[in-house]
Amino acid sequence: MPGAERGRRRRRLALAALCLPWCVAASTTPPVADFSAVEALGGELHFFSIPPQLLSTALLAYAEQADLQIIFRTDLLQGYQSPGIHGAYTIADATLALLAETGFSIEFVGPRTAVVAATDASPPDQ
Repeated sequence: MPGAERGRRRRRLALAALCLPWCVAASTTPPVADFSAVEALGGELHFFSIPPQLLSTALLAYAEQADLQIIFRTDLLQGYQSPGIHGAYTIADATLALLAETGFSIEFVGPRTAVVAATDASPPDQ
């Protein structure tokens, strides 16, 4: 039943991305990442293969590959690009690399749950 579990995980991720619009708040602070809740995962390396693409799509791929739940508003991420990541990273390093130069930050609210927030995100170049 690995396929069934993957389908359930995708539905949970999509539901989290679409149904929790209150999770992203604008802020005037510089981009930051709070990893205090993820320290329990340690510094083990994970292999990621996420090409440059829309930020929302990259975050969904990252969540699946890292076995995380990432909560974000798709409407706020619309038009933003992620540089992608490829290679072995810790969860913290992969998160920072994936969000590099996007103006968004992430806060881990549990060992495997994170919320993406707009910190210094200016409208994407169209």
